[in-house]
Amino acid sequence: YNRALSVEIILSNPSYREFVQDVDLEVLFKYMPINAISKKSLNYAQINFAKALKHTFGTEDAFDVMLMYGKYIEQIYEVDNLKDFLYNPEFTPGDFLNALDKIILQNIIDGNIKYDENISSRFKKNNPTLFLDSSVSQDIKDKFYNRKFTLNDFSSNPDLLEMFGDTNVVCGFPESVSWMISLFNDYDNMKIANFNRLKIISAYSKIKDVVLQAAFKEYVMEFESNIDIEKIEYVSEVLSRLSLSNSSEMFTFRNELASQILRSSHPLESLSKIEDTFIRNHLPTVGKIYSCFEILHPDFQGFNFDNSRVSPVLKKSSVMSKKNIVFADLIRISFGSNNRSINSYLDNIQIGSQLYEKIKSGSLQYGNLDEAEYKELITFSKHLTTLYNNTLNGKKDGGAFISTGNVLTDILELSKKLSPDGTLDYSLADRVIRMFCGIAGIDTLDQAKEYIARKIQMADSRNRDASRSEMVLEQGDFIKGIGNITYLRNILQNGSVSKEYLGSSAGSDNTPLDTDVSMVMSSEGTVGEKISASAAASYGPIWFVLKNDDRFMTTRTSSETLEAKKDMSKMEVFYTGVLGTGHYGIRTGFASTEINYIVMEKYDPRVGLELAMNGFYIPIANKEGKIIFTPKDYDELREKMSGLSYFGERSYSFSESLVTDETERLAEQLEQSNYEVQVKRDKINSIIKDSLDELGLRLKTDIDGDLTEGFVELIDTGSTGRGTNKPGDGDFDFMMRLDRTLLSDPSKLDELKQNILRKLGKENTSEKTDSGDFRLKRVKIDDDTTVDIDITFTERTDTVLYSTDMALQDRLTTIQRIDPEKYKYVVANILLAKQVLKEAGVYKPNRGDTPQGGLGGVGIENWILQNGGSFVDAARSFVEAADGKSFSEFRETYQILATII
Repeated sequence: YNRALSVEIILSNPSYREFVQDVDLEVLFKYMPINAISKKSLNYAQINFAKALKHTFGTEDAFDVMLMYGKYIEQIYEVDNLKDFLYNPEFTPGDFLNALDKIILQNIIDGNIKYDENISSRFKKNNPTLFLDSSVSQDIKDKFYNRKFTLNDFSSNPDLLEMFGDTNVVCGFPESVSWMISLFNDYDNMKIANFNRLKIISAYSKIKDVVLQAAFKEYVMEFESNIDIEKIEYVSEVLSRLSLSNSSEMFTFRNELASQILRSSHPLESLSKIEDTFIRNHLPTVGKIYSCFEILHPDFQGFNFDNSRVSPVLKKSSVMSKKNIVFADLIRISFGSNNRSINSYLDNIQIGSQLYEKIKSGSLQYGNLDEAEYKELITFSKHLTTLYNNTLNGKKDGGAFISTGNVLTDILELSKKLSPDGTLDYSLADRVIRMFCGIAGIDTLDQAKEYIARKIQMADSRNRDASRSEMVLEQGDFIKGIGNITYLRNILQNGSVSKEYLGSSAGSDNTPLDTDVSMVMSSEGTVGEKISASAAASYGPIWFVLKNDDRFMTTRTSSETLEAKKDMSKMEVFYTGVLGTGHYGIRTGFASTEINYIVMEKYDPRVGLELAMNGFYIPIANKEGKIIFTPKDYDELREKMSGLSYFGERSYSFSESLVTDETERLAEQLEQSNYEVQVKRDKINSIIKDSLDELGLRLKTDIDGDLTEGFVELIDTGSTGRGTNKPGDGDFDFMMRLDRTLLSDPSKLDELKQNILRKLGKENTSEKTDSGDFRLKRVKIDDDTTVDIDITFTERTDTVLYSTDMALQDRLTTIQRIDPEKYKYVVANILLAKQVLKEAGVYKPNRGDTPQGGLGGVGIENWILQNGGSFVDAARSFVEAADGKSFSEFRETYQILATII
């Protein structure tokens, strides 16, 4: 009565049979499904399984069938697959059992159920390759039916495969590879079939990433027994390399990339090209995106331009013209989104070309370059190399430029190769810009910078004007919904682009090569009602609004295709109709400066911060049209970013209270303190470099964006790295960034760590965290010097968080550039604040061994820097804000922005 009976219980207790054999099957077993069969047609009855059994076999025989098949039926029911059993009221007993055997077999292949040799003789007869011969030893049988075999079993015992005879070897491996059971079943020679299956299992097991295991399965099942078994190893290699790529972009879109790469004519070559594009920091993001698109879709391979939903302009264009149009679109979208990688690229072209011209003219000596200038020149050389190697001459066999190792020689040779007329009498910077983005009508460095500045200024001014009144959605305006705030930063920085160009979710859809928007079809109703009536409604909770004005060129409506003129000054918009009459597409996509409004149900401060970080104002409205994020809100956030060049803020407002007796004293100690720290850091770097050299790894002490494997980045993230440490302090906090291939191999990672500890004289230390990071005390780095060293191990990717320590370093660098003398006093104020709060016992935050409820080191640095660099001003603002308030009230109104993005 508790429904606790099972087939196993009855079979284990034969005496139970006489008590239960006359009980209706519908109520007998704990797993008996009700109305399990739901397929409706003339040939299939909607009847539960127990009734189907009795109808076909009669009551007494139905009970025997249940005892024979019950534990398998129970397993199938538990995964909700019994509904796939297609029952026919006209079944004979044989038909019924054949259908039941079929559903059991499919669930075995799907890895849903286990079986053994005690299953019905009928099933064994129908599926003989799933069972071992009776002559096989019991220990082999036990291992086989419990699915415990491994590849190592077969490599260590060459005779094992012979024992399987005509048995499918996959059935002895864990359920995760059961999908391979159906492979090579048409082979007459079972030994060859099993050998091929083992090869597939081996290749599959080398892929550790679940997403790419699924891609491997999809690829193998597409070809099944016709698969080229000789190629399976490189398929595994391609997917394994994808799973371990240092590039976060490649890793994020690995499934989509895998699908395309494996279908290309030369998968390994395609992967190598994509890797080279993404792991080296020699192209801005837009260049990487387009290069990847061309590799995966040469000459637009895979797109059907007879499709009525494709852009009319692209449909009527030649292949070369299509390429030019798409790349020009992507350039304008990137430039019009204030993209940081583009701005960084343009800055380097300007600085690098100016340095080279000064050296060439003799006004600057190469040996007099400081470290920053030298790095700019190296990067400039790499940009020129990448540009040339993507020309027709550079792509020829043997045509690629290879560095000589001398940066000046490289630039001279490249300037000859890039020359439009064979001479050196031209602007190298303008030549680079013309070759990179001339197709978009941008021919000089000045034009490129002016284009970005103009787009930002126009959008900011337009949007500020619009925010003075409530938002109105008019008939013909366009709406685009995004489903998650995590996509927002990518869209603001790179524009809203078609999925084929590695957009917020790379791939393709029913309207290829465009980004979807919904047109407002009626002038009636509120903002919320108009959004709800559109196809964009289900794509929220964030919606972009683009006013339908003279920025757009409509090339197709719901009733006709219009004259499709190739006007590159306008965005092409066209009817697609997939999601209704208001469904349109914008060719390639649109820049974030084209967004007139953002609509949200309720304001989320994270969205406001993202807008402030992107560098121009966009009003946020609620569904009533009220502006809930104003220019004042935006400006207050930007003010807190003063001095952060990463966000384009290159000025800083200094306090008038920088100099006091205490800061005078501390400022005098800075130069000597910084020298001592540098000496200690150099010694630490040298020790770690030696330990890495022994493992064939090379050390970098900065993050330059180049993700070529074999490098380890050691970054000083503590106050010693920013020059804000207490004079004489010997504490160092490092972040060690490692290749994903190294982090994913526990033995190699342990070898690296042990090697470093040995070199530091700490091979037997217990000074490690649970996660394996180092917290080393009193490390002797020479005969007279000991220091504390913390090392946090992390993944080396191109996604570098603009963390608190990086923001602090950025702001301090900006301050030093603006006024080196005041910079010393700003640092002195930070040191004074730390000293006073430590002495008062309110320095450390509420964590660790001695929580004090303080701000901590980086908190204090942010606090001082947000108050003009003055401890006096920071303290005064703190006291004034706290006066008369409870702590919770004070906390809400007095905020210190620690930038972590």
